[in-house]
Amino acid sequence: MSGDRTSWGCLPPEVRNEIVGLLPVLGGRRGQLATVARDWQSIIEPANFAEISLTVPRLVDPEAQALLFRKRSQIRYIWFRVELKQYDCTHCTGTNRERWGLDDMDSQFIADAFASLFTTLSTWEPRGDLVLDISVFSPSDNQHWFKYLSFCPDTTLDECSPGRGHERGTTRMHDPVYGWVAGQQFWSPRCFAIEKTFDEIMGEGPFDDEEPEMQWWQGLPLVPVVGVLLLRRQTGRRWKPVALANMLTRFPNMNELRYEPWRDWTAMPNLTDNRKCLLDPRQRLLANDADTSDINNMLRDAAAAALKMPQLDTMELWDGRRGVTMLFRYQRSRDDRLATSTVRGTRELALRTTVMQAWNMVADRHCCGRVAVQTSLFDPNVIRCHGDAIRQLALFTEVIRPVTLRQIHDEHSLKVFQGSSHLPSNLAHARPETRPQEQPTPPNMAPAFSDLSLSILGLGTQYPPFGLQPNSVETLAKRFYPDSPAMQKVLSINRFTGIDSRASIGDPSHPLVNQPSAPSIAELHQTFMSDGVPLAITAARKAMDEAGLDAGSITHVVSTTCTDSANPGFDHFVAKGLGLRPDVEKVLLHGVGCSGGLAALRTAANLALGHKARRKAARILVVALEVSTTMVRSELDSVNETGETRIGVCLFSDCASAVILSNGIGEDDADAPAPPPVYELLGWEHTVIPDSEGDLGFDVDPVGWKVVLSPRVPKLAQGIVKPTYDKLMSDLGELPERYKTPEDFDWAMHPGGATILTGAEKALGITPEHMRASYDTYINHGNSSSATIFSVLDRLRSKEMDSLAPGGEVKDFVVGCAFGPGITVEMCMLKRNLGAKGISGLQTPPETESEGSGSGRSDVGDEFISEALAEVELD
Repeated sequence: MSGDRTSWGCLPPEVRNEIVGLLPVLGGRRGQLATVARDWQSIIEPANFAEISLTVPRLVDPEAQALLFRKRSQIRYIWFRVELKQYDCTHCTGTNRERWGLDDMDSQFIADAFASLFTTLSTWEPRGDLVLDISVFSPSDNQHWFKYLSFCPDTTLDECSPGRGHERGTTRMHDPVYGWVAGQQFWSPRCFAIEKTFDEIMGEGPFDDEEPEMQWWQGLPLVPVVGVLLLRRQTGRRWKPVALANMLTRFPNMNELRYEPWRDWTAMPNLTDNRKCLLDPRQRLLANDADTSDINNMLRDAAAAALKMPQLDTMELWDGRRGVTMLFRYQRSRDDRLATSTVRGTRELALRTTVMQAWNMVADRHCCGRVAVQTSLFDPNVIRCHGDAIRQLALFTEVIRPVTLRQIHDEHSLKVFQGSSHLPSNLAHARPETRPQEQPTPPNMAPAFSDLSLSILGLGTQYPPFGLQPNSVETLAKRFYPDSPAMQKVLSINRFTGIDSRASIGDPSHPLVNQPSAPSIAELHQTFMSDGVPLAITAARKAMDEAGLDAGSITHVVSTTCTDSANPGFDHFVAKGLGLRPDVEKVLLHGVGCSGGLAALRTAANLALGHKARRKAARILVVALEVSTTMVRSELDSVNETGETRIGVCLFSDCASAVILSNGIGEDDADAPAPPPVYELLGWEHTVIPDSEGDLGFDVDPVGWKVVLSPRVPKLAQGIVKPTYDKLMSDLGELPERYKTPEDFDWAMHPGGATILTGAEKALGITPEHMRASYDTYINHGNSSSATIFSVLDRLRSKEMDSLAPGGEVKDFVVGCAFGPGITVEMCMLKRNLGAKGISGLQTPPETESEGSGSGRSDVGDEFISEALAEVELD
């Protein structure tokens, strides 16, 4: 037919029209028909080029580049496949950390791929309607442990069904070495396999630190042709916050971003990902076991927010995971009917009168009269995964792409079995080795660290009443400073720190930060005393109340701050405000910055041991107080005057915290018995990184203190944390058998910044769940310098944090760690008393059989990952 140019024209017009109408439905098979006739070419060619798949080799090929440029007006969708090099079994089964995650070659390949893509697309007309769909993966990702993964474009569901994803034909579904038997996975992957497949994109390279990386991104051309960016869930590797933030700046005409991060066992940190899905207890308020009062309070608060949205049409609050889901939907009236509130899910929920009144007010504001309530229930057994919840709830809003929803269901069809009870006996030998079960410590053998008899009897934290949103810095910057590249860079970083709110003694309208010039150090001191000292007194009283101590029982006060200096120091006025005895021994630490909390605890421990040697009781109040947010103008002055990128203004917040440390003498007094300890202090380690004093500091200035923070700090901190841990462990003596490696402990890490936390994860081989309280504190309050670490320890013992423990098992031992000027590292080992109850109601009550920590488990980490594979990862 193609050889006869007259045959097509000889057909009747109605026949030709019918045939032409069938061409678009042929999909990928229509390309070979383009040469049949010129009429066909004019129809088929635009359809062929409307949606294309683009790889890096094609992108750098001159002929392909020329073809792309010629057909650019027809291209509406690009699936950009950044295919990393393939890897063999030794890369995902070995214990050599050098081979974990992305290597230098992969990181450089990713950077080169983006540079080539942006350079190519920057020459296209700035029409702003191109859909750019980016996927980063290796063809080997679904050939070892994670055989359920699939990689496909966003444009068709058929190409993503089981067995038809990228390279699925070569994937063996019966592979006992990787836990797969007869198409199902019977045991979970190891940490190094997870790191290989889900490592952070550009997290370790190809740049040494963030400053040159940001410069590199800013040097890439703008791509105004892109209007929609898709970062779908099939890219399991996590997007580094700095890389993601800077990439978005290259799309000036982007009007839609679809970002589908994995809510998986490693997702918590990265703060690009759904950090609140793991950290914020409100995310589970709609679960079956949630308290009805909490749900009603949340819905009442949602109504208050809706009152401020006059154009609101629909609001949906929902949650879903295996066996549990619920939806609350408010919908504005249509066609003169009442507004509706829909409550549907796997549990019944009675809306309280106050909730209905609140939503009736919303409906009245929207001229809808009142709200009609519709309820429905469905079987929890039909909710096998997060995807089932989305389908059953019939959400009005598309929360994930249809292709992603199909992938979730396909993955869950390969059920993950936990344990070996289902494993065929003839394959039992193939199961990977697990750690030996913990051997109990003989009852007559007391561990060596118990000799210190140091215990924390109470903790207290007090944040000020205001919370600074990310736009607060921008408000002041625009109010007082001209626009500049340096200011724009700082404000860009400020939007992507991962901090939702920074605790502060005031808001952006506070008179101190709205003067014509930055406040002087004398003015800062006055505010520190008037607004900060009351916070310290309140935190100290909380700690004393929990410890059951009155003012006359305190023997010492050890305090620290880096945001004030005076003689007498603030500790004098805290002691006076608490009514402590005049003979209380006081020590005020200065020059220790963010490590001050643990430095003060270490100092207090040595004082307590000194009193113990003299056979005297010691009840030491340790106080940390910081008021940092008042120095925002000083920092912005420096950005404006020097052009430096100063990120301290984006991170720091205000807080006071306190602990009570006891040396054990007098605790057995029958007349005044001491309460059970919250933590026992078992040991500590202090070290300084040589020649690093210029990298981290807080220098005095006429307008306060200036943050010194070099780009080397995350790398330096990452490099020192594991050797410090090893030294601490060697000094402690014998711990129970199952407490050996860093992942065996919970971690209270000072949240100096997102890169500090993620660097610690990599160096220690731990997950964000190990540092859940650190992330929670960072997200909700920011970095409060020395006062933060006690806040983290306080938060760690809450019910909400216990529910997020790796594998659901709360650890008996906790490692505390903080970094300060010098660079100084402070680290300590604590034993948590899981039976201690605090006065705040946040502490964990004694375990019951149903809440036990599962000491009989042989491999906690693997069980946690198995649960993640079965439930959380697919959300």
